Order: sequence, then C-alpha cells, then structure tokens
Amino acid sequence: MYSKFDVYIHGEKLYFQIFRNMTRAVAQDIAIKARVSKGLTVTDYIGSFMRYNTPDIAMSSLDADKTISCLIRNDDKMAEGATVFAQFAMLYTDMEGIRKIRVFNYSWKVCKNLYTYFKSSDCENLAQFKIRNQLSQAMKRGAKTIKEKIINDLVDMLYNYRT
Repeated sequence: MYSKFDVYIHGEKLYFQIFRNMTRAVAQDIAIKARVSKGLTVTDYIGSFMRYNTPDIAMSSLDADKTISCLIRNDDKMAEGATVFAQFAMLYTDMEGIRKIRVFNYSWKVCKNLYTYFKSSDCENLAQFKIRNQLSQAMKRGAKTIKEKIINDLVDMLYNYRT
C-alpha cells in the first residue's frame, strides 16, 4: 500500500486511514431480508462479500464502508403506471450490544421507457452494481470476456439514458 514509506509524504494519509478503521460504526450478527411486490423476485445479493442467491442472508459483521445490492427480476407482466415496492430489512447488533432493525423502503412506477427509470436512479450506483455483478462471475468467464461485457453494458446504459 505504501511502497517506500516516507512519513512526510504518507504519514497523514496513514493516520486518517487508521483513524477511520478504528472509529467507523460496525454492526454484528446481521440478518438481511429483501421483499418486493408481487410479480418481482429478488434473485441475488451482491456486495463486498461473496455473492448470495438465497432469499435471506446472514453475515457476522458489516461496517459503514460496505454496500449491499440486490438484483430484482420481473416475473410477470405489470400494468404500466402501477406502483411497485421494495423493502430491505436488516436485523443487527450495534457496537453497544443493542439489537436493532433498520428498514429501507423504495417505490417506483412501472413504465415502458427506460429513460423514466433513469430520471429517478443514481447512475453511479447502477454502474457500480453492473460492474460488481459481472466481476462476481470473472472466475467462470475469464477477465477479457468480463471486461468486454462491462464496457458494453455501461455503453448501452448510457445510450438508453440519452435517448
């Protein structure tokens, strides 16, 4: 990380990295469940851990610098304009030993035009999700194939955003 460490060049950065590691919030004994509206299914969880394709996941710890994403598949035809919902619930123990639950809710309208979804989404998070999704399959497909797939997916995403 710090080749040829020099306290005058790297000292402040090292100090803040150690400070961040010692002071960030950490959750322990975590159980996670994602629920979605009828016609949708949560198929995968992707994050800074291994990939899960089970309905619930459990982890020993999670800190403030980690992210978890879930892939939602559309199983049925839905009426345009209908509202669909997603809920992400996490049961955990905080640093003081208190058991807590945190629930995140999200809703959106069903539409045919992808541009409508892009207006309400965070493109950076969407791109990060696509990259993590492909990288989790790198051992099966090979680095060159994954690189091409990531580039093509991101170009298609940005093209759909512009049209």
